[in-house]
Amino acid sequence: MVASLNTSHLIIFIMKKISYTFLFIVLFLSCEKEVDVFVEPMETLPILNCIFTDDSILDIKLLLSNSLTQISEAEISVFEDDTLCYSDSYSELLADKGRSFEKIANKNYEVCIKITDYKDLKAIGHIPSPVKFRISEFEDSIGYNKYNLLKSSITIEFQDPEYQENYYEISIRRTVDTSSLILIDTTALLFEIDGLTFAEIKKKDLVDEQLTIFSSESSIIEEGFSDQINGSENFYSALSFSDKLFNGLKKELKIEMFPYYSGSYGTTTYFIPSRKFHIELRSISRDYYLFRKTQRAYYHNLSTFDLWKNPSNYVEIYSNVENGLGLFAGYSAFNETFIIENQKPDEINQIY
Repeated sequence: MVASLNTSHLIIFIMKKISYTFLFIVLFLSCEKEVDVFVEPMETLPILNCIFTDDSILDIKLLLSNSLTQISEAEISVFEDDTLCYSDSYSELLADKGRSFEKIANKNYEVCIKITDYKDLKAIGHIPSPVKFRISEFEDSIGYNKYNLLKSSITIEFQDPEYQENYYEISIRRTVDTSSLILIDTTALLFEIDGLTFAEIKKKDLVDEQLTIFSSESSIIEEGFSDQINGSENFYSALSFSDKLFNGLKKELKIEMFPYYSGSYGTTTYFIPSRKFHIELRSISRDYYLFRKTQRAYYHNLSTFDLWKNPSNYVEIYSNVENGLGLFAGYSAFNETFIIENQKPDEINQIY
């Protein structure tokens, strides 16, 4: 009798649990409702893109934000310290035309652009004075990355100007004269295109390319640069940074790069021992610096950003253009070149 009573209670308890669970599911599902959300289209704005230096060309690009189509017509005026120094008409057919006039470091340049049906675009750009540097050290073959590619490093030294905020960008190009090509294995010499062997074809090339670089210096890491993004090794075509950590001091900056130019075709491996490197240190304006910083954060964030899960992670790229988008900013540059010859890694596995 006791056992039967306990069993009855148990059955009643289970039935209640099932009923409550079923009721909860029904109520929960009934709370779901499809809602049409109207997202207002973004306003179409003109985009002005122009990064200039103290040469004679001002290369202005004008687009529309939503379609990225060329703006068909506009009137451009440029002022140097409030004095008109250049004016011209802009058309879609002449979009690639450079505007020629002399520009001087430490001057402010204001551009005013009149476009039909839009508010006038205005922006002010500044050209800082160039900062000289010297190459203090080059270290060849300092280690391998995970792809078994040899890395090298170069160190530059420069004096940061005192009593002002300074901003920089460094990049390295490599020029390779393939006339010095060395074949490790000559199997592919029999391969011909239009009567020329593979080796003869390669020796006609003159390769000029931008190197990807990185630096573990604190002034670079401070800017948000990372050598790892989503678990993959990451290098950059240029590194932009401020003098926040070394204002007014002499600065040594060590840059890592992949210096070797080698490759393979079939079973033939080739190596070119003579390489010329062009190092450029740009003194950039604050607007240029902020644009690069937010642009980098935007691309870092692009692969993982979810507007609905975490809208606070949205990154807006910096613009200094009034009544529009884009950038009008100046820089000056100092360049040094050095040549490496007769350096050969022990193993060459990939083109670099």
